[in-house]
Amino acid sequence: MGSQSEFTQPGASLVHIGRQPIFDTCGDIAGYELLFRGNAQAVEADRRDAYATSHVMVNAFTEFGLDEVVGDRMCFINMTREFLTGELILPFGPENVVLEVLETIDVDDAVVAGVTNLVAAGYRIALDDFVWQSGHERLLPLASYVKLDLPNCDPERLEEQLAFFRGFPPIEIVAEGLETLEHLALCDRYGIELRQGYVLSRPQVMTAACIPPFKLRRLELLGALSAADADLDRIVDIISSDPALTMRVLRASNSAAVGTIQRVSSIRQAVVLLGLGHIQRWAMLMVVDDVAETTEAQLVDALTGPGCATTWPRVSTPTRTRRSSPGSSPRSRSCSASTPPHWSATCRSLWTCARR
Repeated sequence: MGSQSEFTQPGASLVHIGRQPIFDTCGDIAGYELLFRGNAQAVEADRRDAYATSHVMVNAFTEFGLDEVVGDRMCFINMTREFLTGELILPFGPENVVLEVLETIDVDDAVVAGVTNLVAAGYRIALDDFVWQSGHERLLPLASYVKLDLPNCDPERLEEQLAFFRGFPPIEIVAEGLETLEHLALCDRYGIELRQGYVLSRPQVMTAACIPPFKLRRLELLGALSAADADLDRIVDIISSDPALTMRVLRASNSAAVGTIQRVSSIRQAVVLLGLGHIQRWAMLMVVDDVAETTEAQLVDALTGPGCATTWPRVSTPTRTRRSSPGSSPRSRSCSASTPPHWSATCRSLWTCARR
């Protein structure tokens, strides 16, 4: 992902993302699971929290570009509770994306309601490392995939369990943790549709050199996007004043999963085509990506300065920002507020999520 000289440029840093292929019964790659990697030598992820999820999204969509990472294949991304319930909003549409519900998530009414909203918006759901009687059974009617740690499944009950899952017609089974030819033979025996594991392919770590956007510029952008009457020219100026931020927004705009029809070549075009709400969601994820180094007070001060809104846009139903007609005003695309929490509560949520 770049020459060695690029990696040593002043001001540049290295970003990493892991991807592990998921294969179909013919041995073709059907998709990739994207994985958090803190460095190029990391064998496994050392974090599976909101920060890690945000980090994976930001790197995949804005540093590499999703076409570079997964091409036209499915993209499986681990989700934490904050993203499932709408506390943090997904900045991309449902095309080619599968949201994995981690086995560590407590599936309560808020999670069920959030996942229901996501499915209604077109997202596909995978239940990761499915464990019986964990509460995740509540999500089976909403799921498109169930991922089973096959080596740790009870062989005497496997056939019965697979038959139960297939009682939900949309569900495909993903056998993961496959390490031996015997595991593959078991997949063939039971007609398991998708396979993932070291016997087929270990995770690959992709590395790229990047110049991070100026942190305060990101906070300034998020504040401007959240103003009561967001100003298009000011937003374009803020993004354009930071070359690294400009590249991130353009890569995000051109990533396959955001569903744009034409290639975006300018910041103004990105903002007009995608809408202020869409750009705002990316800005928020960029803040979550590095807010662990910011104090809560600094975050509140940066986001509640002059011209910023006193409320946060509605997050209860995470839907894609609809493109407006050519003659519509860009300001009409700013996010609306509907019985939202106070800004300070959202700032605290962002800061807390990043530090969990």
